[in-house]
Amino acid sequence: MVRQRARENGMSQHLIEAVTKEGQSVMVTLGWDRPLGGYFAVVEKKRIALGEGSGAFAQNDDDQGGEDENSHFVYCNLDDVELADSYGMSSDVDYFVGVLEQLGINLPATMLEAVRRDGEMNMGNMQVLYDSQGRPVQQH
Repeated sequence: MVRQRARENGMSQHLIEAVTKEGQSVMVTLGWDRPLGGYFAVVEKKRIALGEGSGAFAQNDDDQGGEDENSHFVYCNLDDVELADSYGMSSDVDYFVGVLEQLGINLPATMLEAVRRDGEMNMGNMQVLYDSQGRPVQQH
């Protein structure tokens, strides 16, 4: 959902797999929302493919599943009450760095620099996937 919105609405997205301090495998998406003029962050429980090419996914075993449409989110900027007045956006990416640190997630400096640069340059319509060392491995 978030990734498709990025391509359609001028967002930059920088994605990396991580593990929370509770040991939950997650996908972190951090980026710049050009139309809203702010940074955003989403932390989703990692989904696993059920069958090659099937397009079907299941949550990790520790997911409660089915309780809530948003139960697969560990964090979503749109649900952050501190950001309610700004539609979930932050003018400073360091706000989300703090949120992620509370979850036990430290992002590579290269990824953070790229996200900051996106905001400074008002970049959009891009998606970059990083490896655990912070090297871009795939870009769209």
